[in-house]
Amino acid sequence: MDFKSLFKKGKKTVEERGGAESVKADAGELKDIAGSNSSLTDKAQDPAEAIKDPGAPRGAQ
Repeated sequence: MDFKSLFKKGKKTVEERGGAESVKADAGELKDIAGSNSSLTDKAQDPAEAIKDPGAPRGAQ
């Protein structure tokens, strides 16, 4: 396995999504969704919607 190539792909993906702060915002958003009182169906669908817009607060799309 070529770890150098894997690292470069990961770094490129983070940069395309808006950098480390954007990734942190996305992770926080996913944590909020997982901890919500929504139904299991909503918890399965909401992350897909949340990830479409990197770093954006929930509902700001």
